[in-house]
Amino acid sequence: MSNLSPLADLLARPRACRWLLALGLALGLAAWSGVQLWPCPLLAATELPCPACGLTRATVALACGDARAALALHPFAPLALLCAALIALGALLPARARAVLATWVAHADPRGRTLLVALLALLAWWLLLRLPHGGFEHAPGASFG
Repeated sequence: MSNLSPLADLLARPRACRWLLALGLALGLAAWSGVQLWPCPLLAATELPCPACGLTRATVALACGDARAALALHPFAPLALLCAALIALGALLPARARAVLATWVAHADPRGRTLLVALLALLAWWLLLRLPHGGFEHAPGASFG
């Protein structure tokens, strides 16, 4: 499927979805059990959490039904969980149902801009979170990592 929507294109590739599902399950299981597989490179290098710091733990908390903890850890957890659910469906659905899902996603986002808008919103949130606190060096969030 040569679509303009990157997510629809991904959903049409079951092998890629299966690899991402396996990786997501491994990361989710590690986060759920309290194991940190690797530190955030930005946090390790600069003591500044990256825009995604805490997102895995927040998504796991949301998947376990703890919306309050999830949103306290990272406000983009619902979007991450939605993407994870779509990827899981892309990995597990039979070909015909997967094609319907990919078509639905392509119609919902015909120009493929949703991912770009979400990434820009994540970056804007990350930048705005730091401005009221005197800049990056005084920013809260070391607990995000």
